[in-house]
Amino acid sequence: MKLVNGQTLSALLEARSDPLSERRRFLAMFEQVCQAVAYAHSRGVIHRDLKPANVMVGTFGEVQVMDWGLSRVLSGSGRKSAPEGNLLLGTPAYMPPEQARGRVDDLDERSDVFGLGAILCELLTGKPPYTGTGAEVRRKAAQGDLAEAEARLEAAGVDAELLSIARKFLSPAPADRFADAGELARDFTAYLGSVEERARAAVVAEAEARGKAREERRARRLTLYLAVAILAATILGTVGYLVMENDRRQRGRAATGEVARALEEARLHWGEARAAPQDFARWGKAMSAARSAQSVARAGGVDAVTRARVDELLEGLSREEAAARQGAAKREAERRVVEALDDLRLRRDDLVRYGWNRVDEEYARAFRDFGLEVDSLSVDDAAQRIRGSARSAEISSVSSPTCRQGGIGTGDSPRC
Repeated sequence: MKLVNGQTLSALLEARSDPLSERRRFLAMFEQVCQAVAYAHSRGVIHRDLKPANVMVGTFGEVQVMDWGLSRVLSGSGRKSAPEGNLLLGTPAYMPPEQARGRVDDLDERSDVFGLGAILCELLTGKPPYTGTGAEVRRKAAQGDLAEAEARLEAAGVDAELLSIARKFLSPAPADRFADAGELARDFTAYLGSVEERARAAVVAEAEARGKAREERRARRLTLYLAVAILAATILGTVGYLVMENDRRQRGRAATGEVARALEEARLHWGEARAAPQDFARWGKAMSAARSAQSVARAGGVDAVTRARVDELLEGLSREEAAARQGAAKREAERRVVEALDDLRLRRDDLVRYGWNRVDEEYARAFRDFGLEVDSLSVDDAAQRIRGSARSAEISSVSSPTCRQGGIGTGDSPRC
């Protein structure tokens, strides 16, 4: 089963200050319990140990009926459980008389209906139907002695309709109870709906009465208050405007000063980055300061000219940082190709032993890493690309052409 985070209904009921506390909330939880058991009954399964301790209430009010270890599949569901004989299964304080007498093979949906009534009894009165010592509880359960529970229900301030439903739940005779949880869930849901409707009607009536009384009092005081209200509104409006305007100006000055400081910091780091374009930490500091200035400027209180100046500085700084990064990447590529070509120059004699095709492949790979597809470029195009490099002289020196003459009978042709 999935993990349910929350508390048992038993713990929540014990935490109440009195049984009247949050009764509407707990009745809504009980309705969900009835719906869950109704689903089980529709599948031919009875629980046989319904009690508040076996109901979990999640963090967001979700209700889960737990501990189905004593559940039984009824024969009418198409699957038949083996006879169990006479056993005392369940919790005596919440069980119907037929279960307390050990006649477990006679239990059906109406036995669970009694268990639901026992939960409702504790919800309404603070106690289960049977109380006392263990022996007393078992005796009362077996005899169906509900006199104490009936007295507590009558003293619990329950309306007549809910009291009638509770009595039908807890009838000692199974035939007098609801046939199953589906039937009782329909009646209980209808009851909650009527309670909600009556509550809404009462709220509306009370609101209308209060509104009428308020209108009458307002009419009597209107003439007196009108002049005072106009005067007070004028004074307060003037004072409020002056206060707001002064606050706006102060915030504007503070924001302008903060933007100016951020811009000055950005320009300082910008100059340092220009002096050392390969130090990207300085570019990062400059960009951070510029973005901070832009954030403050866009938050409000700064004039349009200052905002435009901030945006212009950030745009120029971004362009130069991008150019610096591109230049660094290009210089790194040039450094790598010079190293690769120099390594090939030193290894050329070894490579020639594997054939000049191997030499060609190694040189082509080195230039390909540099960004030159020498196999698809003309000599002039490749030379033009190399001349545009800051290290063109080094590249040329370590990749100077090597001409060789084909050997007799080898089929090689002269090549450079």
